Amino acid sequence: MTGDEHAEEADYGEDFGVDESAGIRMLTPEEARAYFDAEVRRELGISGDEFLANYHAGVYVGHEDDTPQLRWCLALLPWGEPGYERRGVPVSI
Repeated sequence: MTGDEHAEEADYGEDFGVDESAGIRMLTPEEARAYFDAEVRRELGISGDEFLANYHAGVYVGHEDDTPQLRWCLALLPWGEPGYERRGVPVSI
């Protein structure tokens, strides 16, 4: 299969088909944003908005691997970005 064929098959706008009976459900965009904010507060002691402002100002450039806490928060960036649209985010429940 070529990369083009794979891209044609991918439809990220569809439900992932997550089964809540398996202990996983989809977060709404609002729940994902709240999760992002709570994790950043827990890991770094600042709000999600402050973290995003620092990120966009380049504060973390060159420090991405300094701590596991920062790496985790950077991994969650898509959930915190304003305007990030997704039908849901699968999480364990």
